[in-house]
Amino acid sequence: MILAVPIAGFILAPFFARKHEIWRSVGKVESFKIGETTAVQYEDASPLPWAGVTARSAAWLRRVNADTFIAFSINCTHLGCPVRWLAKANLFMCPCHGGVYYQNGAVAAGPPPLPLPRYPVRVKNGDVQIETSAIPITK
Repeated sequence: MILAVPIAGFILAPFFARKHEIWRSVGKVESFKIGETTAVQYEDASPLPWAGVTARSAAWLRRVNADTFIAFSINCTHLGCPVRWLAKANLFMCPCHGGVYYQNGAVAAGPPPLPLPRYPVRVKNGDVQIETSAIPITK
């Protein structure tokens, strides 16, 4: 019976955990060319003190026009593998199981069940910022 309380706490804790969402700067506006998709890195929204390199995360950022940016999760919605941007094909490709996404993040082929998640993007004081959160993997 005494073990039941810690076990129940471990199982129920994720349901009551605070959602961590933090705006992270990923570069100056002028460093991104209109029409190009670029990998950007940032610190995870809720890094653990011992996380080290794993506290670094990434996203794909596209500058649509002078004022508009779109950020996609770098993680495939199938099993979370990092997707690659193939500029010549205008496609995101997942090397793990052959998932393919169109440039708008919609599923083109393979096993991914959902489109690539998007992150909110804003420009503040000349910096492009992404609202980061936990890795958005779905099943």
